[in-house]
Amino acid sequence: EYNRSMKSKSFVTIQRPLSQPPFSCTWTLNFPNMIGPASRCGQCQIYDEENDCLIIAYGVNPNGQFLNDMWVLDLQKLVWRQLPVQLHQPRANCRAVKFQREMVIFGGSNGHTFFSDLHCVNIDTGVVTNFDSTASPRENPLLFITDQNLFVWSGCSDQISIEFDILDLQSKVWTVKSVERESGRRAASFIESPDHDSVFIFGSTRGHPVTRFIKSTQQFEVMKCLGTAPPPELQNAMVTIADNFLFVFGGEYEKSSYSYLYALDLSRYYWFPFYILPDNTTTVYEDGEIASSGIFKLPRQHSGAFAYCKRTRSLVSTLGSLFLEPPPISVISIGNALSVLHLRSDMLDILYPPSEYRISY
Repeated sequence: EYNRSMKSKSFVTIQRPLSQPPFSCTWTLNFPNMIGPASRCGQCQIYDEENDCLIIAYGVNPNGQFLNDMWVLDLQKLVWRQLPVQLHQPRANCRAVKFQREMVIFGGSNGHTFFSDLHCVNIDTGVVTNFDSTASPRENPLLFITDQNLFVWSGCSDQISIEFDILDLQSKVWTVKSVERESGRRAASFIESPDHDSVFIFGSTRGHPVTRFIKSTQQFEVMKCLGTAPPPELQNAMVTIADNFLFVFGGEYEKSSYSYLYALDLSRYYWFPFYILPDNTTTVYEDGEIASSGIFKLPRQHSGAFAYCKRTRSLVSTLGSLFLEPPPISVISIGNALSVLHLRSDMLDILYPPSEYRISY
């Protein structure tokens, strides 16, 4: 059972937070009593705003079997359904981006071959459309899309890719553009801003953990942030955006088996860990770890699926490197915390504009 299997045998005393937090969130585990996707990591994902659904495809199971199925998770009802679709060759670590009603998928690998094929799946009908691709094969690429262009950047094959490939969506012609002052990433994570003008890139770097790609100018901006930030070298971390906060959880990190849920205030460029409490029914304190600061840390995982459900105001995650079977659906209810944070932001706005919290360079 999850609650007992995740805890180190040396952890005997049930610890409690050391202080009363200004806000807190409740962590719950759900085990849907229905057919769902097999345990896996390295799947690609998109969020469907119209239906408030998380859509995943491909991945690799704990036995090393590469997969090519596609599933839809209703984030409000926490119900899975399989989308009948004939995907490409099984693979993991491909990446996807949503464009209109299409899931645009590029790259990946099957353990010995890196792929460069580009294909789109209509998330309503399951129809697959294939495109010619001259971009270099790689896994964990970063994808940015506008009405005119698809951008493929970074990722890794035998070495970290620094290529920046651009597909003109009208002419279907590929070009390669050089990127100055921004190195490639092996396995960074990315999430589009709510206004669809920017893409935030997190991790897999030795420098500042967050970079923003501005679509209108096709330029990268390194975000210099204050506060308690996650380690910048994290790879395959799980990221999403809720309101005006970028959330980061997990990622590959040998130094600790537990992870804070980090949040970045995007108006002030300020990092802070979120205060989380188990629900004491599906989760308990022994399932995580209490840091010296008194903040509860969750079991670390990477390469999972992660999204924000607007209807329930909760962060939903599933699948990933813990390889639990059947895969539980983790829900962190952040509605009350967002209310407190909005109030705090309003009070700070009275005293200081958000720009004064940012580092000037």
